[in-house]
Amino acid sequence: MANLIPEELYNLLVEKQALIQDPIVVPRNYSSLKTQTIQQELRDEIEALIKLFGEGLETFRQGFLDRCKHRAEQNAGTCLSLFAMPDGECNQLYWQIAERLFEPKTMGDMLRLLLPDNTMVISYEVTEENRQQSLRERVKNPVFHFEAKNLACLTQEPSRTALSQFAVSGGQLFDVTDLVQWEFTTHTKFFNSLSQQYPELAEALYQHNEAFKKLRQHLLAVSKGQSPREVIKEFIQQFLLGGETLTGEIYASLEAQTAVTDFFGYLESLPDTLKEALLELETPSDISLDYVCEHLKAENCVEQAAAYLQEILNNKENAATLDTRPDLSPEQLQGLHKSYGKSHALSSVSDSPTALPLNYLKKNLEALVIDDMHVLLDLLLAFPPGYYPMLFKYAQISCDATSLGEMMASGIFLGEQLTALNQAFIDNMEKWGGFSVCLQFALHYNNDELVKHLFSLLAQKEQPAIFLIEQLGGFSESVRIAIAHKNYELLKLILTSLPLEERLAALVEAKLADGTPMLAFATVRMPSQFHWILELLPEEHRLTAITLTAGNPTVLYLTADPETIATTLSLLPEKDRLTALRAETRGKSGLWRGAFRIEVFKVILALLPPADRLNAVTERIFSDQNALEITLSREAFKEILNLLPDIVPPPANPTHSTKQNKQIVTLYNRIRDLRNYGLELYSQVYSRDAETAGKQIICIAISLAMFANHFINAQTNVEQQTAQRNFLGELQQNIRMHEQTFLQRLLINIVISAFAYALCLSKELGALVEDGLFNSEQLAHLNETIVTNIEQAGGISTGLRFALTYKNHELLRLILLSLAPEERLAVINEKSSEGKSVLHFAAHDLEALKAILMLLPESDRLAAVNQKDNNGDSVLHLNPGPLKTILMLLPESDRQAAINEKNNNFGYSVIHLAANNAESLTAILTSIPESARLTLVNEKANNGRTALHSAANKPETLEAILNLLPEMMPQANPNYSAKRNEQISMLYSNINQLRSYGRKLYNQVNDKKAETEGEKAVCLALTLNYFANKFMNTQNNEERQIAQEAFQKELKQGILDMHHRARWKPVLANIIIAATGIGLLVIFGKLYLTKSAFFMQTERHKQIDKIASHFTALLTEEAPSTNSTADEIVSLLKTSLSGPSA
Repeated sequence: MANLIPEELYNLLVEKQALIQDPIVVPRNYSSLKTQTIQQELRDEIEALIKLFGEGLETFRQGFLDRCKHRAEQNAGTCLSLFAMPDGECNQLYWQIAERLFEPKTMGDMLRLLLPDNTMVISYEVTEENRQQSLRERVKNPVFHFEAKNLACLTQEPSRTALSQFAVSGGQLFDVTDLVQWEFTTHTKFFNSLSQQYPELAEALYQHNEAFKKLRQHLLAVSKGQSPREVIKEFIQQFLLGGETLTGEIYASLEAQTAVTDFFGYLESLPDTLKEALLELETPSDISLDYVCEHLKAENCVEQAAAYLQEILNNKENAATLDTRPDLSPEQLQGLHKSYGKSHALSSVSDSPTALPLNYLKKNLEALVIDDMHVLLDLLLAFPPGYYPMLFKYAQISCDATSLGEMMASGIFLGEQLTALNQAFIDNMEKWGGFSVCLQFALHYNNDELVKHLFSLLAQKEQPAIFLIEQLGGFSESVRIAIAHKNYELLKLILTSLPLEERLAALVEAKLADGTPMLAFATVRMPSQFHWILELLPEEHRLTAITLTAGNPTVLYLTADPETIATTLSLLPEKDRLTALRAETRGKSGLWRGAFRIEVFKVILALLPPADRLNAVTERIFSDQNALEITLSREAFKEILNLLPDIVPPPANPTHSTKQNKQIVTLYNRIRDLRNYGLELYSQVYSRDAETAGKQIICIAISLAMFANHFINAQTNVEQQTAQRNFLGELQQNIRMHEQTFLQRLLINIVISAFAYALCLSKELGALVEDGLFNSEQLAHLNETIVTNIEQAGGISTGLRFALTYKNHELLRLILLSLAPEERLAVINEKSSEGKSVLHFAAHDLEALKAILMLLPESDRLAAVNQKDNNGDSVLHLNPGPLKTILMLLPESDRQAAINEKNNNFGYSVIHLAANNAESLTAILTSIPESARLTLVNEKANNGRTALHSAANKPETLEAILNLLPEMMPQANPNYSAKRNEQISMLYSNINQLRSYGRKLYNQVNDKKAETEGEKAVCLALTLNYFANKFMNTQNNEERQIAQEAFQKELKQGILDMHHRARWKPVLANIIIAATGIGLLVIFGKLYLTKSAFFMQTERHKQIDKIASHFTALLTEEAPSTNSTADEIVSLLKTSLSGPSA
């Protein structure tokens, strides 16, 4: 028999040697690496054993035992170990040799040969303390006692198959077969006891296979030991491992499908409240866990589901729910209990680990070429995490790190794996591009753990900030990286490398490559983390940092989270907070956005000083609504009101008079009364109309309180006046909107109180007066206040102009009556900066004009009426409409002077302005003697036009003139001869004939041509009449000559205008004859007589002789002013008028 052993051993070694395959040239994945390692071990072991065999049986026997111990230690915890791979060729070889050489009788005998000497078996029993309990109680409440025994306790027959039923941890073995049929209660007690006494063994036991892993989950769930976050991470990994990317298959692997089933089973095992809360969790893009479940139920992509789940885990808003340790309901506990026991026995067979022996691993990794990220992932998932640094150090990895970063971020690596992977990066940093590349890699993929590792390396540098900034490419680039990746520690390290006062300037100067300011980039990139920057700046620089947005909205607009808003505002000085909230871009401010989010708005108000809260809620959000008015929820509206300060008068100001302080108290009391009235209406919850009205009134009161604060606290008169105008503008808008008499009365009383404190005659106050919103009592009170305090309100002139502008005639009267009669003219004629007197301001207000003039002494009225503005106009020039009224208020002796007063620049008088208004013309002409009327209508302005010319354009105005200008027929002048008086009478008679006939034509209905001709004739007649009067009535030769020349000019023009109408010719001929007879018309050349068809040819010589005889008589009666004789003149006349006879 002894001779057979060597032969059997030799044959066995030869048989196994034949199984050795050629080595793999270059392993490319975990599978090939494992195969290579198995083959290497088999080759090495056979070679060593053959060598020992050649040294003799006894040497072989001892050498074999030594190799057993060495190999067991070398392979412990790896996939080549005796327990992990009992059927492996090498393990079979050693088992078979041990059987032949030593013939062990028990499992303990066999394992003493194959395992190290210090290997112990951990066994358990129920302790003596519970033996006094009943059997039922002992079963329900077992107390376990553990004992370490040597391998001799394993008395069963040797069996390689049974090896897989042992859980192994270091030198400790535990047989799991006793546990597989236990009730869940027993498992719970055992788990807790083993975890306390042998934690490493417990860890190995509950990773023995999938059944024990699941048992551990259930045990932790019941004891609140495992949160949903931890469980979901494991499912993410299983989904990714079974997805198309890693398997290459279109459909999910069986393992992934099992994981989906387990996932739903896990959700169902949770308490209903926690399960419902989990299902409502969402990604930042609003994908809920419930949606993910539907996605999986529809057999859609498990990788996409894993991505959704990872986003849900990353969403910080979900943290509280994800980290909850669940309490199971009685029904769920009962379901768990039913999953265990004899009818649901667990599998006792272990799953094989993936670790490889280190002595082979290093050599094989050096030959390993990894140019595919899936190969790297395969190795990482297969290897124990502790091997990662070795893999990164020795393997030839040429694939892009991007894919690895994405995998790390996807959640495919669980906690221990991720930690080891990060350490591997640190240990092999240069291989991946150095510190800068690794840091940006960690930041880009939100790998906080790796960032912390890198920062721990920085701490070892003498000047970490300088090193970091140099590594990242300078200050701007390093800040950009910190902001882009939202990393506070990095940002802090960079900024704190600068003195406190220099940080803002450095940030302002820093820009992106495209020129975008760094602060603007931070505003958009990390609005919710912008407070990090503020924390690192001096308090006085923080407002500037917020408002430097380069056209982008501020962080207070971009952030809608109440907590972030609170943090950001808290970092600003109180005085700057409202300014920061108001900072806007294209109408978008933090206050504007906050007003639409009640929780944010409440935070904003709580962090503002009380006075600024009023400013915030009254900020205009829309053109017609402020922040308070857009609050729709009744409860929210009440909450905001509770955050606002009460409407109470400020403490008495020592710089104010007692009267002013009293007026302030009155003002605030009235505003508070208004608010209380609104609250009373708002409390009528069963009347929608009353509630709505109440809310509006409350909002008005709050707005008024805010504006009141502004003008009470104004430091200068200009500020006070501006604030009061805003206050009154708000009142004006709201008074017009609310027609309730009671409410209007309350609001107007507030107006009066505000004015009594700040005496400013503003347009807003005037508009309220002009709109008739004051009742008689209130208006009288206001007027009395103005008159009593006229100097503080701007002076008498300001008061008068205010009264005139807003038609407050009673105020006008009261102001003038407050002056002595002799003082009034000076005040009325005082010019404003525009050069206008009081009457100029009243020019279009007849009632005001009457009031002013009637309060002036009669002797002063003309001076007031004739006062000119900067354009040279009197009040009558500005508006001739009230002419009649004004003239009637003037003494009769002053009316002509008022009418004749001309504009300084253009020379027109009132008659020119009234020429197109029949009523005004009539008023003017009837106010002066008849004898002066013709002269008035023929007065010329600087442009040469008379009122007569202008009036002729309208029938009614021309008719008015004709009605008020009687036909002229002068009486005989005793200083003239009878013949001359006869000739004068003839002239006027002929002019009147021209006028009469012209008027007749002018009045012909529906004959535009006749109307035009008639207008010409009438105007010519009146003009000739006017110049004939001037010629006859003046004694001054120069003036007579001017009148004569004007008469001739008008007559010549008339002849040209009317020569085509035969009927006019004898009339004009008679005027010419009569005019020549009195010396008004001289011979004026052939142009107008001889070269016209004015006289009929058969009468030509008769007319010439008649004209000549008239001239002869004139020259005989009045000596000419020239040296020509009468005969010469007659001769000249005949020559001039001569022409071919008929």
